[in-house]
Formats: sequence, structure tokens, C-alpha cells
Amino acid sequence: MNLVFRKLEKEDRDYELIWLIIGGLALLFLYFFLEHIHRNVHCLFKKITSVPCLTCGMVRAFISLCEPDPVRAFLYNPLATVIYIFLGMYLVYAAAAVLFNTNRLRIDPADRRLSIAARGLILFLLAANWLYLVFAGQ
Repeated sequence: MNLVFRKLEKEDRDYELIWLIIGGLALLFLYFFLEHIHRNVHCLFKKITSVPCLTCGMVRAFISLCEPDPVRAFLYNPLATVIYIFLGMYLVYAAAAVLFNTNRLRIDPADRRLSIAARGLILFLLAANWLYLVFAGQ
């Protein structure tokens, strides 16, 4: 798996534009509506099992980042906070790439072992985050 910057070719999809539109609309929805909606929504998994699910604290983490209080966001859900920050950075990159028509970041899958290792890392991070949520009492 290699990361490369290259010019966008005519036959290439403009993923930056696509994700900029999707991400922008999602951020608008979350920012304007989620604070009012989340007060009435409760985790069904936690109600049934008394154990937090993998996504517990994501809404509170997002709201904390918007306030901005990144420390509190990290305490609510560390993995979600890191993902939100990286998604925000990606949206800034995507906006700059679309506006200035710069080289685009692409992933060239070259080594299957790296792909398997990346999947293993993702599973490990999900499990570690869930264990944090369980033992932190979220």
C-alpha cells in the first residue's frame, strides 16, 4: 500500500469533490440538528446489556469538539475524536485540492500483507476503544 500524490486524470473519479460535498452536508446536519436530537436518543444496546456499545460517546465527543473542548471529547470516545479530527483535516485538504486543482492523494495497493496489517490495526483500535468505554463507565 503506497500513498502517492498525482494529477487527476480525465478517467479518474474526483473523490475529493465527492467527499467534500458529503462531508460538508454531514457536518451541517450534525452541527445544526444533532445537539437537539441526541437528548432524546438513548443507546438501545446499553439499555439492554448495561454495557456501552462501540459508538457510545460519539455524539457527545462531536459536540465537545464543536464547543471546542477536545480533552472532554477524547474522554467521551477517544477513537471517534481522533477520527473526527482526521476527517476535518481531510475536508480541509479536499477543499484545497478542489479549489486549487492540485495533485491528489491516492492509495496504490501494492502489498497484500500491508493491507492485512492495516485491517488488523483497525480491529485492534476498535477493541481497545471499546474496552476503554466499558472500563471508563461511559
